[in-house]
Amino acid sequence: MSENELVKPQAGQLAVPDYLKVADDHSLDTIKEYVRPPRIKVIQGMSDAKLKDAFGVGVTVLIPDNIVIMDVARDEKGNVLVGNTVPFAFTPLFFFAEFCLWNPMSMKGKLPPIRERSFDPNSQIAARARDFKNRYVPCPEDPGEDCVYCEHLNFIVHVHSHNEPCILTFSRGEFKAGQSFAALAKMRGVPLYGNIFHANLATRKNDKGEWYGLDISNPSGGASPFVGEEAFQGYRILHEQYAELYASRKIEVNYEDEPIDAVVSDAANSM
Repeated sequence: MSENELVKPQAGQLAVPDYLKVADDHSLDTIKEYVRPPRIKVIQGMSDAKLKDAFGVGVTVLIPDNIVIMDVARDEKGNVLVGNTVPFAFTPLFFFAEFCLWNPMSMKGKLPPIRERSFDPNSQIAARARDFKNRYVPCPEDPGEDCVYCEHLNFIVHVHSHNEPCILTFSRGEFKAGQSFAALAKMRGVPLYGNIFHANLATRKNDKGEWYGLDISNPSGGASPFVGEEAFQGYRILHEQYAELYASRKIEVNYEDEPIDAVVSDAANSM
């Protein structure tokens, strides 16, 4: 196996040898001040070939960990059977929006994917991202192509089948799904981190093509939509920690591949 070949780990955390479990280690203390959580990603038909070969289109994974969160059933031709997917349960811990100015795909490899980014909802980037008619600006390095302002709805979540919190992000073609999730959370009337939701695979379609997304819903089968008291207290501590990291601008989301491999519709991101 080459060093560039992706490995498909089993669900859960990677196995750690006993000799690496050092109780008094402080080597990561300063690194922990800067948080870049792994991100939940649904593999698309236009995703990186290595991801598609390792996991398959439609599978939901954590990147860069390359851990499967939700697998899919397929027919005899290998097509995804969306209705047969088993949803995964999660609890949202913290929400924040980020506003980005993206360089055009034609400049991939020449410019960084994200030109500017801001957490400030009152910034010019935020205003442009929320203005459907004013989201595009000519790229200075290639005036024939446009940069685009984009709003990202980010939820730090705990997937119940895994230990490490991760990012569930919604933008562009999935923006309305993120809005619907936020509205569902508001309807509960309890702290965000006191809830349990289910995420299931869904197909999307617009005038630019088809892709897979995640539909968020209440738990089915009579399962409780709320966490237990002990879990609630632990989640509250995590919420406060992420709130502090957000306030100090020490959270960073890596979604740089999304506009490259996603089928998007500008109308899907209109307010």
